[in-house]
Amino acid sequence: MKGSTVVLSTDRLFAEMLIAEFDFLQIPARVTENAADVKSAELVLWDMDTVHTAPKGRVRWIIGFTKSSALSARHAGRECTLVLRRPFELRLLRQEIANLRGASSDGTESRSFAQEKQALTGPELLLDTARATLCYGDTVIPLGPNEARVMECLLEGRGEAVSRDTLSEKIGASSANKVEVYICYLRRKMRQLPEEERIVTLRGKGYALPKREDKDRSL
Repeated sequence: MKGSTVVLSTDRLFAEMLIAEFDFLQIPARVTENAADVKSAELVLWDMDTVHTAPKGRVRWIIGFTKSSALSARHAGRECTLVLRRPFELRLLRQEIANLRGASSDGTESRSFAQEKQALTGPELLLDTARATLCYGDTVIPLGPNEARVMECLLEGRGEAVSRDTLSEKIGASSANKVEVYICYLRRKMRQLPEEERIVTLRGKGYALPKREDKDRSL
């Protein structure tokens, strides 16, 4: 198991770019599209957007990748060591792998992916679905279950209108008025965030979070 690295993805371009990166680092790695093929590995790079079954074998570390803004370390019944939101910088992935392997050359604690990402692009609004918390930099906002469901919809459709009917279906509410109540709760909790991270009403269409522009060179 020691030293073995597996890329678990059906996205050929994504997998090939990761393999090329590991070749550069002189770390042997292989690709598989089937989670059942992962019997044992030191590190699995799991594309959670294209492979929905978790690796079941003996794995020391799992780094999950997703385009979703609703991040959770637990997915498909398997706990990840780390979850990274795509797009991300390859050099930050190298740093995270070095952190896992205790490879800091000066003996000090290395900056995490989140810290590096924040230094490059500024804070990003993220939802931790497992803990029902909304995170923005050092700010952590606890959410109720339905507030978290509404926020998940808005983050998934960031930059686009999400209708009241869609949100109502998400929370299982029988009335659109209930959606407005949870939107009101969220707005109160998000007052401490910058204006561009707050929920807006699009007349006749629903609600939305303003689109965030990612300016970093990313994979």
